[in-house]
Amino acid sequence: MELKHLAALAAALASVGGGSAMASGVVRPVAASGRTELTEFLLNQPVSVAILTHEVPIKPSEPPRIRTDSCTYSRVPCAVVDGVDLSVRGRAVAVPRSVFADLADLNTARLEPAGHGRYRLVLAGGDAAESYRAAIVFDDRRVLTRAITATEAGMVEERTVYSDVSKAFR
Repeated sequence: MELKHLAALAAALASVGGGSAMASGVVRPVAASGRTELTEFLLNQPVSVAILTHEVPIKPSEPPRIRTDSCTYSRVPCAVVDGVDLSVRGRAVAVPRSVFADLADLNTARLEPAGHGRYRLVLAGGDAAESYRAAIVFDDRRVLTRAITATEAGMVEERTVYSDVSKAFR
């Protein structure tokens, strides 16, 4: 089913239930190579993500002493993230390259509400000691924050706050 048809179906279902549809929090697998699309009806808005990936051939061994890519070495071949496209109500959301440039070996993706007018893309990747969760919070214009959590430790390892220094997104 096409992306626009999914958004229309979500809107129709929400209107039957009084227009107060919340996130289903459906977890979707992410393709190791190609385009993975996900659309949810969150906070009465259609929210979409497209994740672009490609495979990188690596040897099934211990990671090299000096890493030249973002592979976690939990999957052979490695699956590198080339892009993340976000949209709210069909309008593109600005996504800095730093949101996805160091992500690899994604397993799943989920969209969920993150407060008034905010949405969260949750990406789970890696495996075992290399497993992580990336939580990307955005509104209808831009990405606001990104937090990387080490899954085994359950601790945030990295937190990035994206500021609107240029005031271009007001």
